[in-house]
Amino acid sequence: MNRLAEVGQSSNNRYMDALAALDTDVPISTLVDRVCCAVDWEGRRVRALRPWEENDRLLLKVISRGEFAVGGLRNRDLLPLLFPEASSLPLEQRRRYSARVTRKLRMLRAHGIIRKVAGTHRYVLTRGGAQTTTAILHYQQVSLAQLERACA
Repeated sequence: MNRLAEVGQSSNNRYMDALAALDTDVPISTLVDRVCCAVDWEGRRVRALRPWEENDRLLLKVISRGEFAVGGLRNRDLLPLLFPEASSLPLEQRRRYSARVTRKLRMLRAHGIIRKVAGTHRYVLTRGGAQTTTAILHYQQVSLAQLERACA
């Protein structure tokens, strides 16, 4: 019973962190600049995130879905959302798509957007990752007129 309560509480905490991501006074440039540079992670170079490119924008949209805020996400969960055509392919080609998702997860981990849940194959958004993805996705939907009104 204690373990069940612990799991439930951690799930509630992750959900509340996701909601709190919008409540910050940090400038968007501060959030975005740190992920738009290549980093060295575990002895390997990891490319910069390109939030205005279609593939990376789709990745950010997918990982910030509400269903992943509570239970976390896995490679298996992301594969049909990022590559819908993969389900109808032979096993050999599905593995290639799965490897692509693995590399995307590694990139997100290297930039601190997600973290691995110990002892599982699941990942959860970090607090900074939730702020960064929310900022990027919302900023891309704002018009120049809306920005001008907000600054005035």
